[in-house]
Amino acid sequence: MTKTARRLEREAALKELYRLEYDSESKVRLCGEYACRLIDGVREQRQELDKLIKKRLKKSWPFKRIALMDVLIMRIAIYEILEVEEVDAAISINEALELVREFSEEKSVAFVNGVLDGVGKEAAGGGPLRS
Repeated sequence: MTKTARRLEREAALKELYRLEYDSESKVRLCGEYACRLIDGVREQRQELDKLIKKRLKKSWPFKRIALMDVLIMRIAIYEILEVEEVDAAISINEALELVREFSEEKSVAFVNGVLDGVGKEAAGGGPLRS
C-alpha cells in the first residue's frame, strides 16, 4: 500500500512529538507544513486534548497506564477532528488506527478506536467537547 503525503506527514509529526516527549526543551526539527501544523497544535492544546482522552477512560484505567505512542496518536487525531476542517473525522480516526497498527500494538487498535469514536461522535453532534 502506498502511503499518502498526509499519512507521511502524520508519521513525521508522531515521530517528532515522541522525540519531544524526551527532549521538551529542544526546538522542533525541520518538518513539512502539515506535520508542523499538527506538532504545533498538539503542543499548544496538549492539556485540552488529554482531558478529552481522560473523559473517555474507565475509572479503573488511569491515563498514565496508556502507552505513550497511543496517547500521541490520539492527540494528533483529536486535534485533527477539532481543528482541521478539511479532514473528515472518519479519516482522522482511520489514519490514527493505521498509525497504531504501525507504531504500537494490535491490541491498542480497539482502545484507540473507542476513544476517538467517542470524540468524533461528540464533535459531529455538536456536543460539549470543550469544558
